Amino acid sequence: MFGGVRTIVPDSAKAEFDIRLVPETSGVRQIALLKRHLEQQGFQVIEDTPSDAQRLRYDNIATLKSRPGVPAFQTPADSPIGSFLRSALEDESSVPVEVPIMGGTVPITPFIRALDTPAVIVPLVNGDNNQHSPNENLRLGNAVEGIRILAAILGHGGE
Repeated sequence: MFGGVRTIVPDSAKAEFDIRLVPETSGVRQIALLKRHLEQQGFQVIEDTPSDAQRLRYDNIATLKSRPGVPAFQTPADSPIGSFLRSALEDESSVPVEVPIMGGTVPITPFIRALDTPAVIVPLVNGDNNQHSPNENLRLGNAVEGIRILAAILGHGGE
């Protein structure tokens, strides 16, 4: 009647998530805050698979595997590069949408810091593209518009 249904409770559960950083936050600090929160919820936080002895000793165990990630960066919209991009997009007849900071993991912050140069990101994808998912997509119209926008930026005069 119920096929393969069982009343077995699994011995573990797994969750994966990203902590998106802004320039004012440290990945190391955010991980420490997460660990403290888990401990406050009654978990013994460890870094590896629990041993049999640990399973006997603690009622609740959480394995926390982490890395601090890539620091965020932010370039003011009114900076010279921000003004240049706004001008290029307006000349191309686009209406730029300025977002003060995006939650991304583009690993360019070490280059920005080493070269001491500002950087901006010009996203060209559709908002529902499901980045880094099995069903990631890019609408053809976004690809064509992206080529047009990049050509306008590269061909724009100015400094």
